[in-house]
Amino acid sequence: MNHMDIALRTALENEKKTLEAEYENLETQITALRAESEMVSVRLGHIVALLKGQGTEDGEAQVDSTITAQEESDPLEIAYRILDEKGQDPVHYKELADLVKGRGGTLEGSDPALTLVSRLVTDDRFVRPFRRGYYALRKYYPKSKNVGRRRRRSHRR
Repeated sequence: MNHMDIALRTALENEKKTLEAEYENLETQITALRAESEMVSVRLGHIVALLKGQGTEDGEAQVDSTITAQEESDPLEIAYRILDEKGQDPVHYKELADLVKGRGGTLEGSDPALTLVSRLVTDDRFVRPFRRGYYALRKYYPKSKNVGRRRRRSHRR
């Protein structure tokens, strides 16, 4: 290799190291921003819930003090409140599980999202309005079938 090739190689290797460090820094920032975005989303959901139909005549929101400590940590109650805040916008079960965990709900098992689904399908308040994996509240989709009900086979003998 001549002197020009060595200098070019050194410059490229230095640029590579600089870009790798910058890339790592950006990835770290993205992770932090996603976490921050999730927290802001949860807070926004709380504000929307307070403002939605719970305001007084002068526009001040009132907190529903009837929520018990058990309801506060019950994943189904948290999921219900999240879906109620979303209104007619169904939410994918994985996103719903993340939102539930973000609000303090505990989901046990090897796959927390599937644990949540197994609980959703046993509760008549939740429906799968049109696509697999997406859930909403029955009050927004009253004609949807309950996701937990299975078709019965007629046994002919």
